[in-house]
Amino acid sequence: MLITPSGACKGQVRPEDMVVVDLETGRPLDPAAKPSSEMRLHAVAYEERPDANAVLHAHPPLAVAFSLAGVEIAQCLLPEVLIGLGAIETTEYATPTTQAAAEAIRHLVRTCDAIVLDRHGSVTVGVTLEAAYFNLERLEWAARVTHAARQLGSCRSLPKDEVERLLEVRAKLTGRARPAPCNLCGACIGGERLLAIPS
Repeated sequence: MLITPSGACKGQVRPEDMVVVDLETGRPLDPAAKPSSEMRLHAVAYEERPDANAVLHAHPPLAVAFSLAGVEIAQCLLPEVLIGLGAIETTEYATPTTQAAAEAIRHLVRTCDAIVLDRHGSVTVGVTLEAAYFNLERLEWAARVTHAARQLGSCRSLPKDEVERLLEVRAKLTGRARPAPCNLCGACIGGERLLAIPS
């Protein structure tokens, strides 16, 4: 696995700064190199998503703000989100950099291309690095649009039959089975699922 070095400003990382890590042992090939402290998060994503060649961990401000407010970014509002990302799930809180944080994404990353880490950041995956980055942009765009809509009033979810159609389109495009959308699972409250935030 190729990963950024620990503590580095991502805007200043050069190709030669990247750290190569053995995925099986978790050790860098160069013993002097120090990989990102979130290495476990990346390793779990690669383990669960053999189709992913890139995993991005970032800190998109509005997406993180949704987790602070205890509200998941609504998934059944925007056709582009349903087709492009599918479900946007939020993990339960886990201490960053720990194995618990990595385990928090394990079951979600199997079907989600974008995950919000409660109170911390996000994980997006893609077939290419560019695809993973575009998924990060889609995640924050969905957060911005959802936030703007909430400021204007209540959000109107797409009709269930249209959600079904959009998820079928996504399944055909990705070749993966489609997950059940939030407004069909019975856990929705007005198009949004409320999170139980630990105190």
